[in-house]
Amino acid sequence: MTENTPAINYDAPDYAPPNYGSDHPAQKLAWRACVGIVLLNKHGQVFSGHRCKGDFFPPSLDKNAPLWQYPQGGIDAGETPCAAALRELEEETGVKAKDTALIYELPYWLTYDFPAHLIAASFREGGKGGGKGGGKGGGKGNYRGQRQKWFAMRLTAPDSAIVLDAYKKPEFDDWQWRTLNECADLVIPFKRHIYTHLAQRLAYLEV
Repeated sequence: MTENTPAINYDAPDYAPPNYGSDHPAQKLAWRACVGIVLLNKHGQVFSGHRCKGDFFPPSLDKNAPLWQYPQGGIDAGETPCAAALRELEEETGVKAKDTALIYELPYWLTYDFPAHLIAASFREGGKGGGKGGGKGGGKGNYRGQRQKWFAMRLTAPDSAIVLDAYKKPEFDDWQWRTLNECADLVIPFKRHIYTHLAQRLAYLEV
């Protein structure tokens, strides 16, 4: 069941600012098709996970970069965005589909570009570091960024349903309930325009 949402007219389906000139090599790369999940509790607070560095980022990533973010990940071949969102949510937080309720699906896609130095470093490091999948398609060296379909879901189970180490290679090493605006402040800068937009679009869910 989908909760009511205010009708807002957005003229542009893409809110990512351009990072590259017309002659930059990244222009030849595609955006990876992905999903993102905003998971809320019954109080309107939002799940914020702290990413493990591990193999998910190239060694060139600034050691002081903020690593708090929402669950997200790639869409597998033949998979619908909604199915991908439920799978990624379980893989990254341990929360199963039966313990969630779909609130809202953003009707358009949002994109962001990886910073040029991360793409270049990933090429040098063998295409690792763009997400689960490494050199098999997740690496930043294979994509210029991500094109994401976003879903808002409600956790219908107790907080104990969140188990970060449910899988062998955890995505997050810590988590907190936060506001949408706090999450926008804490995300890595090249994703911030996405989180700011989500905070505006989904603000009605926090009340």
